[in-house]
Amino acid sequence: MSNFNVSTLPLESTGSFEKTIISYINGHKSLKKLYDFEPDLEGFRQRIAAGVSSGVDRPLLVSILKDQYAPLNLSKDFPAMINVEALLDSNTYCVTTGHQLNIFSGPLYVLYKLITTINLTKKLKQEFPENNFVPVYWMATEDHDIDEINHISLFSKKILYESSFHGKSGELKLDGFDVVIKSVIEILGDTDFAKEIIQFLNNAYSTSKNLAEATRKWTNSLLGKYGLVILDADVPLLKKNFAKVMEKELREQFTIPLVNKAMDLLSPEFTVQVNPREINLFYINNETRNRIVKKANSFEVLNTNLTFSEDQILLELESHPEKFSPNVLLRPIYQETIFT
Repeated sequence: MSNFNVSTLPLESTGSFEKTIISYINGHKSLKKLYDFEPDLEGFRQRIAAGVSSGVDRPLLVSILKDQYAPLNLSKDFPAMINVEALLDSNTYCVTTGHQLNIFSGPLYVLYKLITTINLTKKLKQEFPENNFVPVYWMATEDHDIDEINHISLFSKKILYESSFHGKSGELKLDGFDVVIKSVIEILGDTDFAKEIIQFLNNAYSTSKNLAEATRKWTNSLLGKYGLVILDADVPLLKKNFAKVMEKELREQFTIPLVNKAMDLLSPEFTVQVNPREINLFYINNETRNRIVKKANSFEVLNTNLTFSEDQILLELESHPEKFSPNVLLRPIYQETIFT
């Protein structure tokens, strides 16, 4: 192999990262007011010392993950399954990234996020060997913008999966998906590498009832051997554990003043990317996921005829927490109620 030189560039010179991200990594003083731990090894040391929430139900999480992994028929010594079992240990911490579902992996950026998460857990294990660290992929299966995820670009050629479905992306049925796989085969050709990828695709998408199941199989085929654990949190029992937070949002609308306070700190120097709603929850009804809006004396579900009084919507939450879905602002809090 020929000798070659390696040089490094600061992230800000790449033009690939937004100013807020660069400033966070570099420890910008304005952002320090918004978080407790620095994104470095000393910050991780302090985070570990702070401990984990006593409210995390580890046995429930592991039980749900085993149910979700059951269709894959993995052995107990498969790295992802070893990490699932490790979640029962109080010394185990999760390093989590997430993304909306896509056809296949979606943008290459998604794989970069997953690989970076895996590598970080390896680094943390080296630095803190007395603890376990599990890389987790949070599949955002409740997102409902199907038109945003129903296509990929492969060698500059667009591949589209057409569907009239408008509900949660995780429940998107894969009828007729063989046409999409055929398009991939035509583009990739018949090299040994292409044949391996196509086998992965067939094993994932031809044997799954919906996009969530296919995405787990596909991602596991690529990264499960490195210990990546994949969760679909659209589960009634997990939503039940999050119900108190959703009740607080319905009663008090607590998210918007907190986010507005953060926006006031950021806005002089940074572009704000997410604006809060008065109610940061969706309501799931049949195949639709629509925003909940608060009126004077009621709660309405947009684009439907559904209206609840406060007592009615709180009773609905208690009886059917699975019908309520956090938006992008509440989703991290949902994540914190599940993971360590």
